[in-house]
Amino acid sequence: MLFKTFNSEKYRLYRVAINFILILSYLITLNSCSSSETSKPVKLPIQRVLPEDFGNFIKIVLRNGEVIDCRGTVISTGQAKDSGLIIIVSSIDTVKSAKEGQLKITKKELTRVPAKDILEVYIQKTEYSSGSLTVFLVVGIIVVLIIIIAIVVSGANDESPKQSSSGTTSCPYIYSSDGTGFVFDAEPLGGAICEGLSRSDYTKMEKLFADGNSFRILMRNETDEKQFIDELKLKLVRKELGYRITPDAGESFYTYNNTTKPESVKDENGNDVTTFFRDGDEVAWQTYMSCDTSFSTPSKRHELNFKFNKPEGAKKALLLVNAGTALWGTQMIRSMLEMRGNKLDDWYTNVNMNGSEMMKLYEFMFREELFLMKLHILEGDKYVEKGIIPATGPLIIEDRVFSIPLDNVTGKTLEIRLNPPPGYWKIDLVNVVYEYEPVNKEDITELDAAFAQHNDSTQILEELKRKDKVYYQMLNIGDKANIMFDVPEGFDKSKTEIFLRPPVTMRSTLTNHRKKRRSILRK
Repeated sequence: MLFKTFNSEKYRLYRVAINFILILSYLITLNSCSSSETSKPVKLPIQRVLPEDFGNFIKIVLRNGEVIDCRGTVISTGQAKDSGLIIIVSSIDTVKSAKEGQLKITKKELTRVPAKDILEVYIQKTEYSSGSLTVFLVVGIIVVLIIIIAIVVSGANDESPKQSSSGTTSCPYIYSSDGTGFVFDAEPLGGAICEGLSRSDYTKMEKLFADGNSFRILMRNETDEKQFIDELKLKLVRKELGYRITPDAGESFYTYNNTTKPESVKDENGNDVTTFFRDGDEVAWQTYMSCDTSFSTPSKRHELNFKFNKPEGAKKALLLVNAGTALWGTQMIRSMLEMRGNKLDDWYTNVNMNGSEMMKLYEFMFREELFLMKLHILEGDKYVEKGIIPATGPLIIEDRVFSIPLDNVTGKTLEIRLNPPPGYWKIDLVNVVYEYEPVNKEDITELDAAFAQHNDSTQILEELKRKDKVYYQMLNIGDKANIMFDVPEGFDKSKTEIFLRPPVTMRSTLTNHRKKRRSILRK
């Protein structure tokens, strides 16, 4: 009703003012001379999008895999009789009037998308290190719009969830300098919530370029966690032009220049979902979570059946996968820790000592396929478990390769099955590599940090030099470290892939009233 009322003639003047403010904020942003410190694309399901995000849309991913490019557009909301809440994507332009000789701002609606058809949106978050006047104006305008749009949205759809984007559990955010600013580039080691679960993992630094004679990265704690970093190194892997380098889940890298895409992928209902898995394009398959949060989630697993062409006589291959946790996965970790209440510290201690709780945790994850997803290959007339795919993410999901034996696979078709539980996984890419080589050790150069400083100017280089349990600690939200590596002589980005390897331990911080609550988990 509020939406209908707001669109009445009585409020026409207010609507004109809002449109003017929105267009003004857009033009101010375009003409800003301020430089950005950090820029981060954040992926959110439509239920998690807040009104203040409307001016920062990069793209909208629909449930059928289609993508709507939203860069340079204005996002607003509306109401349709047949589809409920809709997202309106419009463009704005300036036209010079021949009669008056003045610039006229025009707005053109490009498309309308029912919210129920949206799987995910990408939102650009930018922080400015200069141009404070521009930032102040834009933020002030956005605050006004938040208040107005929030009223409109709540009136347009009573089922619109009132969720905050905070409260997720993740890892240190890594920003890379591309020579002009810092860009969100890595989110290593999701799920390493205590020392017993810490591990080393490789993260590809795609946005990292030489900035003068240095590689510069910014590492920040942006979640409600205490984060402990033991060692931080870069690995430079030499490659031939046209070839790709991808790590496995251990210590090895592989090089290849061709992949085999799936011929078909069918889900448990027989739907063709092939488009989600052919390319690493950030259009990922995942469970659609209804805007109506009162629904009952079925316990049935998803079933993804892949078919690939297989060369005659092929006995081995690599499975190239980009798979990780959806945002629900990070919420699950925090919720399960909260359930332990005042017994949480005891649980941490047991896991850190590789005790019985560690065994229970792995049995649970393996059984439910949370963080660890089983890989099944068709051999003869039955599917046989042939490996485990660990998750990365949720904001940045990494490519990994997994060795798969094909000795017992007959014919010219390779069939693979995955059974992800509802809500937990998102999968962007599943390809097969038949021709590949392991990377030689002489093609890998390891770099230690040359400079590292905490945000209070404390020097932290010694803490990051080696894996010795002498941790660099980021204990508060907003803690950050500026880290620099020397660029080797003759470095060529086109012939090198850069990977970050940080052993990290995290410990989630819970509010006092939650810690005092008694454990509600069964023994």
